[in-house]
Amino acid sequence: MEFNHEEFYLFLIENPFKLHQRNIVLAITYFININPLKQYKKRHQDTLDKLSDTDLLNIDQELNRQSTTCFIKQKLYITSDYLISKVSGLDIIRLKDIVHVYARMLLC
Repeated sequence: MEFNHEEFYLFLIENPFKLHQRNIVLAITYFININPLKQYKKRHQDTLDKLSDTDLLNIDQELNRQSTTCFIKQKLYITSDYLISKVSGLDIIRLKDIVHVYARMLLC
């Protein structure tokens, strides 16, 4: 008796279209959930890589000071020397590097 691979395949997967749909759903789920998380982690790591160990130690010490202002809901921290944002990754900006700050006002 000869074994037919095509019959075996069709027996395992009754509707190949359902398998195709599942793969599409998995791909969409990946790009909606996992890909942005990878980008967030990469941006976070890139910021850390740009700073020296002494800078990171200084930032850590400043974050632990009572003079640090925290806006936890906005993921924003203002120390005496740095502005730290965790909105889309990690941004650490020296306050002396900030030239201009503006606010956008919404009129109702």
